[in-house]
Parts: sequence; C-alpha cells; structure tokens
Amino acid sequence: MANDSFTTADAVEIFYKDWRVGQPANPGGLPKQVFDGLQPQLAANRAQFYRDLPEGPFYGFNRPGVKASEAIIRNW
Repeated sequence: MANDSFTTADAVEIFYKDWRVGQPANPGGLPKQVFDGLQPQLAANRAQFYRDLPEGPFYGFNRPGVKASEAIIRNW
C-alpha cells in the first residue's frame, strides 16, 4: 500500500541520499545545495519545475552552443 504522506520533496531527498551527492564516496558529485533548491521549486509549481529541469540543467541544454530538443524536453 502506498504511503499517503510521501511527497515529491521526499523523492528529492531520497535521490540525494541514494546518489550520495557531495559525499566522500562521490567527490565529483554535485553539492547538496543544488538539491536543496529543488524542493522549494517543486512545492511552488510542480508543472513548471518539470518543464524547467529538462529544459536546462538535466540534459545540459543550458550550456552555451547547445541546441535544446523540444521533443526530449516534452518527453521527460
């Protein structure tokens, strides 16, 4: 049975712990502060978050010279 109190913010925290981001076992990982910023974005506007994340940093479309793929963004 699903846990009714589980939130998307919980999923971000689990992702952080599972990937050991910024931990000694993964020194090349992202700093925890990157993930701390995701939780308030999810809480504020989940639909916009799911558009912004793949549109920018998730696939690297925010890097100079990279052409974003609308199909990939929408499929995410």
